[in-house]
Amino acid sequence: QPLISRRTIIKTGVALGIGLTGYQGLRYAVDKYDKHQEAQKLKNVAEGTNLITKGNTLLEQKQYEKALQAFDQSLQLIPQNKNAFLGKGIAFIQLKKYQEAINAYDEVIKIDPKDSSAFFNRGNCFSQLDQYQAAINDYTEAIKLNPKDDQAFTNKGLLFIKFNKYEDAIQNFDQAIEINSHNSDAYFGKGNVLEKTNKYKEALIAYQKATELDPQNSNAFFGKGNVLVELGRNKEALIAYDRVIALDPKNTDAFANRSLAFNKLGEYKEALKSANHAIELNSEEKWAFSQKGYALGKLGDYEEAIKAYDEY
Repeated sequence: QPLISRRTIIKTGVALGIGLTGYQGLRYAVDKYDKHQEAQKLKNVAEGTNLITKGNTLLEQKQYEKALQAFDQSLQLIPQNKNAFLGKGIAFIQLKKYQEAINAYDEVIKIDPKDSSAFFNRGNCFSQLDQYQAAINDYTEAIKLNPKDDQAFTNKGLLFIKFNKYEDAIQNFDQAIEINSHNSDAYFGKGNVLEKTNKYKEALIAYQKATELDPQNSNAFFGKGNVLVELGRNKEALIAYDRVIALDPKNTDAFANRSLAFNKLGEYKEALKSANHAIELNSEEKWAFSQKGYALGKLGDYEEAIKAYDEY
């Protein structure tokens, strides 16, 4: 009597050997089953890879929720595919779901501890959650894995500013610039440190370089305006603040500081307009109330000036 009859069929749909007996029949069945399993794995890989491609396309189309669905479907077929987790991380960042993004990058790092991009992106998420030391640690690890990552040096430097570690910040910005001399953010960060340490002429050079490299860098134009005010070059400062406002029309700080520059130039009506605009955008903008009060006082409207100063 054969161990496996000719009517026996595995659930996978693979018919077993007909007429084979004993060990031969069993071996034939196992081989067939193994081949079927291998074919299924290859099919899963192909379908899972297609889903990752679909997810990446959806990311480009800014359809982040649908992208997440595609990546999750891919992971059902290829559970340890780091590219799916990387895609999820990007989608979560775009949705400002930073803790979920961190969880995704945790999985990437489990799968591939040498993926520098996972540490870099996770560092960005920690930074968004104000977990600055964790972010610095991740940027440090990203740099160890990829010593030419100028943006990791830049972001690390920006966080050192928050801890008032200005020398460490400058070192990181200089390293970033050495790697990539076109890194506008690194020049901005360097300018920011120099401004904070009252080195206004040097700060102006750094900010100027940042704006030349990236004419869309509103932060650099704002810093440039600030140091120009400190240097008494208020007309030039107005041009810088106007550029900030053109790039970011809701930047209350730019309107408030532009009011300061107008006040210093004795253009009190323009200062008042700019201050009021800042307050319209943000009624908690205390600096704008200060500039409004000063302008009103110079215009002789002392009662309204006192009200403005009371808000300050």
